[in-house]
Amino acid sequence: MKPGIFYLIASLAQLSFAQRPSSIPICDYYTTALLKDNTAANQLKLLTLIVNTALIGNYTQPNVGISVTGILNPGTFNGVAVNLLPYFDGTSGPTTNMSGVPTAGVSFVEGGGVAALMESVPAFNTSSNQYTLLVHLYQIFGVLLGCSMQGPNADSVFPSYQGDASLFKTHQFMDLDHNQMGYFIEQVGMSAASFGAATSDVTIVGDALTKIFDYQCSPPYALTAEDGPHRQSICIASSCPFDPMADCSLYPMQYPMTSSSISTSVSVSVSVSASAEIMHFPTMIVPVAEGMAYGPSFFINASSRVTTFVSFNTASNLQGNCKLQMLFPPMDQLQTSSYSMSGDGQVTLCSCDSPVTSSTTFSNAPQMGECWTSSVGENQGTVTFGSMSCPSNGQATFAVMTTGNMAISMFEDFNQPPVGIVMTSCDC
Repeated sequence: MKPGIFYLIASLAQLSFAQRPSSIPICDYYTTALLKDNTAANQLKLLTLIVNTALIGNYTQPNVGISVTGILNPGTFNGVAVNLLPYFDGTSGPTTNMSGVPTAGVSFVEGGGVAALMESVPAFNTSSNQYTLLVHLYQIFGVLLGCSMQGPNADSVFPSYQGDASLFKTHQFMDLDHNQMGYFIEQVGMSAASFGAATSDVTIVGDALTKIFDYQCSPPYALTAEDGPHRQSICIASSCPFDPMADCSLYPMQYPMTSSSISTSVSVSVSVSASAEIMHFPTMIVPVAEGMAYGPSFFINASSRVTTFVSFNTASNLQGNCKLQMLFPPMDQLQTSSYSMSGDGQVTLCSCDSPVTSSTTFSNAPQMGECWTSSVGENQGTVTFGSMSCPSNGQATFAVMTTGNMAISMFEDFNQPPVGIVMTSCDC
């Protein structure tokens, strides 16, 4: 995706709301801002407005005057014409996965189409493909935006995601390319911005969609803690970038992918200097707090209440020394990520005795061992907390905490300039 596209989108908005506190999920904050009461029904209504607008363009108030073209309408991305409607109305060819068989002629707009969406409903009936698709879109965006009122069961007012645990599986015959995916994600960002979402929040939405779905050969990711990690790469055409943590053995060649779509060897690390230092990024990030179940995240949040655990899974033959570091690049260089800090105190990183999973909570979090504490600040660059022998089995887990009343929030990002916590190996 074009760097900085979500900053460009959000900068167009005449923002209506104050800056969202990092402790409040995006969904909860804008439900209260737009609909007053933060209930399950209102969270579902918010997601309905955002998703329907992303699909068909502006159709309702409130909005702040940003024009949304709509995913179902022809548009352009990076100067390339994009038309996604054929994938929705069944005219694109055999692109629908029906029990593992590529099938043509399956419509997902047969439940009233645009007319239903303009009524702020998923469809005019509950038996259509359109109804199922839209309901699952509301649910999955609710998960990604942290809706706290989503219930665990299908009969909840606003259920958690009930669709297929692998979106690669549902999209694997579409052969979607980088511009098509970019256009889809851009329209979602435009929709959020049209309702007054702040720049940082629009960026979060876009980056989350990009990191989970817009890379080839991405490692498994858990959309919900109940489902566990599954393959999620939707962008699978040859124009799609490879995930820096790519594992293409998880994505065997299937119709309509070709040999040019699959790389047999992709680096899982990023070279950061001429001295053979290699950054390794976390493969699992899980914030925990007493009484709260956050699940997997792209964010490192730490405060007097929240601790974030990060697990690394590097090459098992990694040798030499490793440094535990946090990256705070200059704010004016950030394009696809963000971080913030407030209050007085320091950051503490502690080694842990076991990895975290999508089911890690406050009550079953790993035990901590050796700790390192350092002062950090905006625009500080690289802060080294400690050095150690690289893990012989390739696995390492650390807890991120703060002292005093300090609070930090970082969107872990491998794009340049990288942001977050890294384990850096070297031959020194």
